[in-house]
Amino acid sequence: MSLFALFYMIFAYLLGSISSAILICKIAGLPDPRKNGSHNPGATNVLRIGGRWAALAVLICDMLKGMLPVWAGYYLGLTQFELGMVALGACLGHIFPIFFQFKGGKGVATAFGAIAPISWGVAGSTLGTWLLVFLISRYSSLSAVITALLVPFYVWWLKPEFTFPVALVCCLLIYRHHDNIQRLWRGQEDKSYDEIVKKVLQKCYEEEKLLDSKLIITITFTTPEQIHKINKEYRQVDRPTDVLSFPMFERKELEEKIAKQDFEHEDVLGDIIISIEKVKEQAIEYGHSFERELSYMLVHGFYHLMGYDHIKEEDKKEMRPKEEKILNELKITRE
Repeated sequence: MSLFALFYMIFAYLLGSISSAILICKIAGLPDPRKNGSHNPGATNVLRIGGRWAALAVLICDMLKGMLPVWAGYYLGLTQFELGMVALGACLGHIFPIFFQFKGGKGVATAFGAIAPISWGVAGSTLGTWLLVFLISRYSSLSAVITALLVPFYVWWLKPEFTFPVALVCCLLIYRHHDNIQRLWRGQEDKSYDEIVKKVLQKCYEEEKLLDSKLIITITFTTPEQIHKINKEYRQVDRPTDVLSFPMFERKELEEKIAKQDFEHEDVLGDIIISIEKVKEQAIEYGHSFERELSYMLVHGFYHLMGYDHIKEEDKKEMRPKEEKILNELKITRE
């Protein structure tokens, strides 16, 4: 490996150390991804806390951190082995950034960006594998791990001279996902939030004969600090909680609208605010999956919007069976 290639690898590491997620969240006025959501400064976590456009910006920037130095290195005359080491340097920078106390992201997007210039065949196989596993499982972490296991074989088949450095990159990705692997094994890894929300609310609407209505529910995922603030401001309760609901209709008024199917105009049923950190904590505490706990929070919040409550025992006896019926029909039970 030449001296120039060594310095160029260090440059790739420094470029990889620039955290797109942290900087874009700061510019956009979003919460720090290291302190919110999954605490991972990557595109998936930014999607959770900041929405699709912020996540897309992070994804593109992370891919470019890997792609640009490898592509430029090709035109600078680096050998194939040296290009592979440059790719490794960019991924190391993203995962262990010198500018952010060596605490970075998982490295999936940066690794894909670094591998893509090696071969479009490898890039297509990698992307296809990730998408296939995700569409089947709905776990982005499982998709990343399985893809990382298979990519060295794709490279060995199509571009064997890059096999060693690419295998190192993939080992790094699998190591970085060791917490996710443990949660997957225990059944506590979180799926795509959107998938869970759509499935659960669809069933709730079906059960309460709201499928033909134009009633909208807004769902907000937030932090323990923020839900504490909202709880104190609007309910005068000075403590964090797991879920808050703010209905727009009184129960009697809503029941009359449902009986008459009086839904000519789009209207808001209410707002549900959920503390994702609390959901994760309670899933572990109660010994069941994240999906089960989040689904329960959604159903619970929905029935509050429908006018049900559980403060009095007689109200609880009316509300709880409805919640359990929805979860049982979805086969989301306590494990």
